Amino acid sequence: MRVSRLIFASLVPVIFATVGCGQGGKTPGPGFKPPPAGSRSLKCEGQVTVDTQYTHGVDKAAIYVCEDQAKVTWTKGTTVTTFSLDFGGNCPFKSCSITDSQPDGEVPNNSSQQPLTVYEYKITINGSSKREYDPHVIGGGG
Repeated sequence: MRVSRLIFASLVPVIFATVGCGQGGKTPGPGFKPPPAGSRSLKCEGQVTVDTQYTHGVDKAAIYVCEDQAKVTWTKGTTVTTFSLDFGGNCPFKSCSITDSQPDGEVPNNSSQQPLTVYEYKITINGSSKREYDPHVIGGGG
């Protein structure tokens, strides 16, 4: 019995060295490169709710648009009858005209080849635009 415990005890380190003990036994696939130190993951947003109850007029004060995204859609919340976004002519979408009747911002195919850029926009809700409505869209940077 002591010999079997000794054999088992000597095999455990070999098993962990071979299979690994991190990530539930999963090992990264070929070509996997860990992110550089200090980097962060970003969540790509495809849906934004426009509502006067939010400080910035939208539920997300800043959104990140990813290169593999087809579009970002703004939807009306319960306090909104109309809305429009004004990017000042500079936006990460094929058309900068986004309103309650045309709520989709279509992402161009080459967005990953653009430099990482922060796009500020003014939002008008129910005919009123408040200074504290200061949301942002971040695009590019592939």
